[in-house]
Amino acid sequence: MIDRKPPIVAIDIREIVGHRTGKANVVYRLITEWANKRPTWQPLLYANANFQPTESNFPSWMKTRIIQGGRGRRFLWLARDIESQGANLALHPTGYHVALVGATPTILIVYDLVAFGPFAHSLPWKTRLAERLMLPRAAKKAVHILAISEFTKKELIQYLDLPESKITVMPLAAGNEFRPATAVDQKTWPAIRDRYQLPADFLLFVGTLEPRKNIAGLLNAYHALSKELKDRYPLLLVGRSGWLAEPIKTMINKLGEEETIRHIGSVTPAELPAFYQQATAFVYPSFYEGFGMPPLEAMASGCPVITSNVASLPEVVGQAALQIDPNKSDELTAALAKFLTDTKLQQELRAAGLQQAEKFSWKQSAEIADRVITKSLSPFISS
Repeated sequence: MIDRKPPIVAIDIREIVGHRTGKANVVYRLITEWANKRPTWQPLLYANANFQPTESNFPSWMKTRIIQGGRGRRFLWLARDIESQGANLALHPTGYHVALVGATPTILIVYDLVAFGPFAHSLPWKTRLAERLMLPRAAKKAVHILAISEFTKKELIQYLDLPESKITVMPLAAGNEFRPATAVDQKTWPAIRDRYQLPADFLLFVGTLEPRKNIAGLLNAYHALSKELKDRYPLLLVGRSGWLAEPIKTMINKLGEEETIRHIGSVTPAELPAFYQQATAFVYPSFYEGFGMPPLEAMASGCPVITSNVASLPEVVGQAALQIDPNKSDELTAALAKFLTDTKLQQELRAAGLQQAEKFSWKQSAEIADRVITKSLSPFISS
């Protein structure tokens, strides 16, 4: 009997070093799930020189190669090395450069197509240009694409004219750290509260300060609330300042809300779950999201959610959140006022959010990706 070696799947994991947020978190979570349940194919991980295998807790049977070459040329080295290592397939979860120059069949993970739609202006011009030039070519060359939502799948078909059969939806999930506060969490909260000088009750927004997050609409809606509600429920903005964030900061001052609206900035991954757990409500009136991870993290943490009724957000929150038109700040003001004065509604949304969050899991995401990878390998493996 011939002992056949499992097919090799190269995976670019360059972005998982340091704080694992956004795309890097998706890569890390998928690989962690595959480490727990070994797939029928052999992962070959490609990491940067500062990658520490012990830090990531990946098993030794997951082979790792360190990417060589100078800045701007590493993607060429990576494409050649994937071929020289005999990889049957390559998974590119965070970028498209390698897929364009490599000969190995590829699978892409696509998160959004903001560069192609009405909110393209919300991206730096270099990012927008790169996306428009590279993504269509990489997507057409790929053997399959994993889209993180039905909304992203529809946009792939709309903007890139891809066949539906080439795209599989792989929803994301909240990590296990996002959960209702335990007794231990309650004990650690006072230290976090003191560190940031936080109020007892507050409304929460989590995300990068940038135009498509509709921070201006949120500020206007909050400003229109009664003084009594604003004094009791200050608004905390958690997240880094992104592209075109300065006008947002200026707006807080112009509204005269320096006492009730605070930009906390970034917090550590270890601290973030506590903000969700302790918030009175999570408010996220974004114009555009490929998936919408913060509302899901909030629901998993037992925090009621008020969010937009556009893009991918309705499929993430289902019927478990108050949904508003992000273009109508008065609609958000009314939703906030109703929520903050209706304790029954608060309890209902909290319970519904927990149930909705349970529909998503990284185990399910990894299984979907595994099925796509396994199916995509079959034409390239001789029987």
